[in-house]
Amino acid sequence: MLSDLAHNNNLPLFVDNTVTTPFMIRPLELGADVVIHSASKALNGNGNSIGGIVIVGNSAVWNLDKFPKLREFEKFGPLMYLARLRARMAADFGSALSPFNAHLTSIGLDTLALRMERATDNALALAEYLSYNKKVKISYPGLLSHPDYELAKRQFQGRYGLMFTLKAGSMENAFKFIDGLKLALNVSNIGDARTLVIHPWSTIFLHADDEEKAASGITEDLVRVAVGIEDIEDLKEDFEQSLAKL
Repeated sequence: MLSDLAHNNNLPLFVDNTVTTPFMIRPLELGADVVIHSASKALNGNGNSIGGIVIVGNSAVWNLDKFPKLREFEKFGPLMYLARLRARMAADFGSALSPFNAHLTSIGLDTLALRMERATDNALALAEYLSYNKKVKISYPGLLSHPDYELAKRQFQGRYGLMFTLKAGSMENAFKFIDGLKLALNVSNIGDARTLVIHPWSTIFLHADDEEKAASGITEDLVRVAVGIEDIEDLKEDFEQSLAKL
């Protein structure tokens, strides 16, 4: 396990749980020390607020020889890292969530379980539906063909996430597919109530070199899909009519 590898080397394990959310997996229970969320994504669910969350587990162990700046907060025990974040990082950089943004995110949290249940159901159904289309190649951990299917099945509470990728064969086809969608939106956010698509090669990884793109599995024909809570038949129809144009 990654937690064993980290702890055997006196290092804390940080996990970004933005995409799966606590609905699917709780990293602290699997040995993580710190969990990070971009609250702007699925926790909010409506793309109307920017924010982030840092959660520190009570069992976190901090090696003060490796992290000497934590010494002045040693009295806080496992939470010394969180204490430093609040006393230094928040104060120095002003990284504090505004009351209104916190309010919007809190409203979104009320429906997190319902949205994630619907979105993950939709993602699985849409990925399975598209997996039979010869014009694209789908990568989704909920498909038996995915190399991490068994791991996802074991760790994700019987869910497989709300995101998948498809390869359209060429950059031109990827753009045609995105432009042809009527219901799904070409937006960079994820975890929204609406289905969102984006072309990572020309956006998120625009300034990465070829080696970095290859290491991240980013190809010219790749499209990232973050599935929302729309009616699944509407989503299937939208993706089908766009693919028919390729």
